[in-house]
Amino acid sequence: MRSAPVNALTILVIDDDSDLIRTLADILRLHGYSPETAATGWEGLQLAERCSPALAIVDLRLPDMDGVELVAKLHALSERMEVVVLTGNATVDSAIAALRQNSVDYLVKPVQVDRLLAVASVATERWQRRDAEDRLRESDERFRRVVDSNMLGIMFWKASGQIYDANDAFLNMVGYTREELGEGLLVSSRITPSEFEAIDREMMANVAVLGTIAPYEKAYRRKDGARVPVLIGAATLEGRTDRGVCFVLDITERKSAALALEARARQQEAVAHFGHRAFGATDLPKLFDEAVALVAEILDLPFCSILERRADGNALDFRAGVGFEDMGRPVVVSIVDSAQGGHTVLADESVIVNDYATDTRFPDTHLQRKLGVQSGVTVPIPGLVHPFGVLAAFDDRAREYTPAEVHFLEAMAHFVSTAVERHRSDLAGRQSQRLEAVGRLASSVAHDFNNMLTVISAFGQLVHDGLPGDDALRVDVDEILKAAERAANLTRQLLAFSRQQVLQPKKVLLNDIVIDMEPMIRQLAGKSVELSLTLAPDLAYIMADPTQLEQVILNLCVNARDAMPNGGRIAVATLNVHVDAAQAIEHSIERVGDYVSLVVSDTGQGMDAETKGRIFEPFFTTKGPEKGTGLGLATVYGIVKQSRGELSVHSEVGRGTEFRIFLPTLGA
Repeated sequence: MRSAPVNALTILVIDDDSDLIRTLADILRLHGYSPETAATGWEGLQLAERCSPALAIVDLRLPDMDGVELVAKLHALSERMEVVVLTGNATVDSAIAALRQNSVDYLVKPVQVDRLLAVASVATERWQRRDAEDRLRESDERFRRVVDSNMLGIMFWKASGQIYDANDAFLNMVGYTREELGEGLLVSSRITPSEFEAIDREMMANVAVLGTIAPYEKAYRRKDGARVPVLIGAATLEGRTDRGVCFVLDITERKSAALALEARARQQEAVAHFGHRAFGATDLPKLFDEAVALVAEILDLPFCSILERRADGNALDFRAGVGFEDMGRPVVVSIVDSAQGGHTVLADESVIVNDYATDTRFPDTHLQRKLGVQSGVTVPIPGLVHPFGVLAAFDDRAREYTPAEVHFLEAMAHFVSTAVERHRSDLAGRQSQRLEAVGRLASSVAHDFNNMLTVISAFGQLVHDGLPGDDALRVDVDEILKAAERAANLTRQLLAFSRQQVLQPKKVLLNDIVIDMEPMIRQLAGKSVELSLTLAPDLAYIMADPTQLEQVILNLCVNARDAMPNGGRIAVATLNVHVDAAQAIEHSIERVGDYVSLVVSDTGQGMDAETKGRIFEPFFTTKGPEKGTGLGLATVYGIVKQSRGELSVHSEVGRGTEFRIFLPTLGA
């Protein structure tokens, strides 16, 4: 008895003799096959479609279908299926007809067991061979598709390091052509950066011993010099240790994603650290320096700066920077649409330039050309009404800036803004408290001093009136009375500062007061100072004491003149202003609403922050001895406050000073 096949292949028996097919099935099952039986041709076809037999034994005489026709239909289902015909009449005609339909053999009834098993064995071997060939073709086709795809680079190497074959994906990866591959120009040492040579030698030694190596990361150097990070695995060819194949996966995107994630984490950590510092910072210049240094470090940029908007809105001034040490003079950027920084302030939006060589939006690139930069980002530093300034970052390479990098810059700018506004608010609060305390003291002193001056003046006048007209003492008494009058004038100024003097408000038009005072102001200013007036034609009326307003204008203009010993320009302007909530915070105004504004500006020496914080204090002056009492601006402060008004001052050393007076309109 023959031994059963190793694999239980399916054999389909189709015959209308139930005893025969049961007997054949038992024999086949006993010898390790998996038989299926059918009594008709159509039943056999349906069963063949379901179970895909390796061999079909078909009776040539069936009740519903001719056996030769059935053979053709079975082959139409599967070309790999072997067919053996079964006949009770082994005539030449039936055998020829069966063979023509690609049946491989025939059995004659009554069937001999040895003959059945021999036929089954031969048919099975044929089926297995054809099945193996088909699988090999399918495997080759799958491998060909992998090789031809762009998903995975495949290259074949020799132990010498020469790459003698590769698919297009690998060639594209390293930037070489198939012609260059054929010329032997593709060598492992040529495309491998030096830092990966040691690990490559180790891996090649391992693959020679083990036959395969687990994938590891390295980089290839493209023909154009760029680097490509890859994941590479290798195996020797069957029976060879001096040749092998490598499967190479380009992991540029994965590496980029990992680097982006790492960079984002560093950016978030930096923002959190700087935000904590910004909330408690008292030294703004130091905080600005920390901000630009942190941006330059985190984004790996050679240039970063903070530019502050001037009060006149015409330019941006340098406040802190990295990479600007060799500029030689202060950086100034015009606030115009043709300059990137200027557009950032005007539009209040972030601006990205990936390559100045191709970007034509901003023709004014004087600063960029001087620095030698190729790309940059500018983001506005928010302010209450308009941007405080610009946070600018530049690179000396053309560069694509990611949304995460821009968001990082915007977050840093936000915290710079928070620190600036908190610092301004703290300064304004402290100044207000100090002035209130000084005002209370000045009021007390003025009242007590007035009482003493009343006595001095009264008795002095009595002495003066009691002396003969030619008495020499009358001259001395006159000097006493003049000194008392000057002292009384000082007390009136102190009372004005402390808001204790008696005002006589009436409906007035500020323009009329300015026009009436113009000749006096021009005379006081002198020939070296230019005076310009810009008066709003539709100026609203206010309720104020005209005499006191004259004092305000006079003191501001005298103060402006004294700040310009070498001449300059005083500008006086009036305008209607509606103060909203944001402007009220910016100018430290207590109430929103409609105001008439008086603006007096000069082009003088300007003031630093410490001086600006004390200018309204009585007796504080930067003038020399005998050149001022220090009560001029204190008087202005008191009159404005007593008139229900507000005032703000902006000044920069070397860039002049601007005073803004806000007086509520009539009925406000």
